[in-house]
Amino acid sequence: MRSTQDGHNHISLARQAGSRRLKYNACRNRSELNTKDNTISSLNLYSVFHCNLSYSSIHEDDHKRVIHDCYWPLLEVHEKYRVPFSIEMTGSTLLRIAEIDRTWVAKLKQIIEAGLSELQASGYAQIIGPLVPQRVNEKNLETGLNIYEEGLGLRPKIAYVNEQAFSSGLADVYIDAGFEAIIMEWNNVYSANKNFWNPEWQYYPQYAISATGREIPVIWNNAVSFQRLQRYIHGEISSGDYISYLKTHTSEKTRSLCMYGNDLEIINFRPGRYHAEAELEDHNEWRRYEKLIGTLNKSDHYSFVLPGDTLSSRESTGFNKLQLSTPAQPVPVKKQAKYNITRWALTGRDDVRNNGACYGLYEMLERLTTRDDCCHKEIQECWKELCSLWGSDFRTHITDEKYSSFIKRQGILEYRLKKMNKSGSERPVSSCERKLRRVRTDGEAHYVAVETPSVMLTVNSRRGMSIDSLVFREAGEIPLVGTLRQGYFNDISWGVDLYSGHVIVQPLSSSKVTDLEKVRVTEMVTQGNGFGSEGVTSLSSAVKTSLGSICKSIHVFPDRPKIELEYEFEWNGLKDSSLHAGIFTFNPEAFDEDSLYYATNNGGPEEKYYLKGHEFDHSHPVMHSMITATHCLGATEGIVRIGDKDKALTIKTHRHPLAAQPMIQFYSVDDSFLLRLLYSLGEQDETSHWMWKGKSKWQVSIEFDRN
Repeated sequence: MRSTQDGHNHISLARQAGSRRLKYNACRNRSELNTKDNTISSLNLYSVFHCNLSYSSIHEDDHKRVIHDCYWPLLEVHEKYRVPFSIEMTGSTLLRIAEIDRTWVAKLKQIIEAGLSELQASGYAQIIGPLVPQRVNEKNLETGLNIYEEGLGLRPKIAYVNEQAFSSGLADVYIDAGFEAIIMEWNNVYSANKNFWNPEWQYYPQYAISATGREIPVIWNNAVSFQRLQRYIHGEISSGDYISYLKTHTSEKTRSLCMYGNDLEIINFRPGRYHAEAELEDHNEWRRYEKLIGTLNKSDHYSFVLPGDTLSSRESTGFNKLQLSTPAQPVPVKKQAKYNITRWALTGRDDVRNNGACYGLYEMLERLTTRDDCCHKEIQECWKELCSLWGSDFRTHITDEKYSSFIKRQGILEYRLKKMNKSGSERPVSSCERKLRRVRTDGEAHYVAVETPSVMLTVNSRRGMSIDSLVFREAGEIPLVGTLRQGYFNDISWGVDLYSGHVIVQPLSSSKVTDLEKVRVTEMVTQGNGFGSEGVTSLSSAVKTSLGSICKSIHVFPDRPKIELEYEFEWNGLKDSSLHAGIFTFNPEAFDEDSLYYATNNGGPEEKYYLKGHEFDHSHPVMHSMITATHCLGATEGIVRIGDKDKALTIKTHRHPLAAQPMIQFYSVDDSFLLRLLYSLGEQDETSHWMWKGKSKWQVSIEFDRN
């Protein structure tokens, strides 16, 4: 697992680190600071202070106060003690600071040039990379780097992963953007790999493996460490308690630990984001921080370094090649389980619709980018605005004022892009002639079958037109997807019918609602190209529930191994619920478990995960909380592939107007396995504030492909 260090990216950064230390040490000597014998130091401490004036609960009127109460004291304390630190901010935050207080920007530049600090990059906006298309991530980083260079005269070589939401595909994006290292939280990736990883690795840089098999050094953030420091600064624990915690990380070997790697705006200021956040006492919290820094700086057991300095480590436990993403956790994020990727994808302030709207803007912008008659400067401005609209802080505890502005900006960009697109022509959709027929039934079971040269579909009219069996003839006569009836597994934990194609709604305040009711199925044969192919056969049904009506259609294509499920929901006020549709149960008899995998894009190139030996359920609620899901896939190209060595199924959705997120369930059961894919159109957590009323449509297709 250990890799050779010669020729790898971290070498140039290590040389830069050495140069910075010479400058920094000279600076310390000129200041006649206390010197210490570094040979007995056992713990190097570094920090990354995250600055974000787009913080969801901070009003623009408070920006000046945040700069005065949070940003200035950070520079002053570290300059006073000559203690190195690093700072990370979005390009938009740097521009905003420059508007309000250019002297702060000048001071930061001076401190960086003196070797006392280094800037970490995060892009123009704080985007959750695994939830947006690769092109958007590339534009976000490119725009941010240009702003850093213009404002501070430098292009950072280390990137701080936004909200510590990592994916292996995102690592490729960072590598291609020219970054030589990333900063990512240790705690969650270790938790997912603790049976295989050495805990000593947390104290040294390692290599993160990208989706394409490349490597990038990763410098570790530590959620427990920065939360402990926050508690000390907020007056919840004493300095003795905090130093006792630091001692648990000391060793005879020289180790490195991230002392802080989180928001700067929570020190001496309260955004008002959480009901449970610590009260701001009368004392100045920076005095507590300064006192601690002074104490640690005098100790022979602690040294302060920059994150980049750690890349010069030659410890044998450093620079191992690690897969940070796993099948159960392809998108690890920071902090505890309740703080997972669904908070920016499926909960918040109507994330599913707002992300869907951004995908619609992205599709329009992509079409414009390929045209030669559009102004390059205007296109770049549109990309910049789209990056901003995809920012994470519009998706959680956002104020009403900010949310109204956000919706208005979406509309303005949409109008602008439509105006630029007006010279292009939309392809007309031909009208369809439909032949209506009563369904065919199979005795009392009420199964309805549709057969084509490529597909044989059977649905159950007694269970909401759920898919009983889906055969793709090229793969043989065995169904790949369908219903596993009660008794299929001996394990009583799975002693239920496991359907496909149905809808499940679980409101927190009432009982579960499904569409698994007896329905009348109507068959339509489409003449023309309404669905892009002549002779499409459609089965349709409708169910009325206590929450509203659910209409479902399944379209079977005559000349392709493909079906499409179309759902039309008419809710009478659905809010803050777990809403799942497009549920597919895969036939374990049809797949080779040894080579079984799923693949998707999480903000970068395709990522592939083999399933054997793993057990997980992304849709499972977080234990002892009101949070209804633990994980989801980004699926930023709208595609998930399920397959083995011989075959694959491509499941595809349109990300606009509803950006539903796929989830995987995989368990070993008896001597077999259970594999299901489902799509979530909404979840609940402490950020949820959404309601659907009226009609909404969503489609998902499944197509056979031989590997």
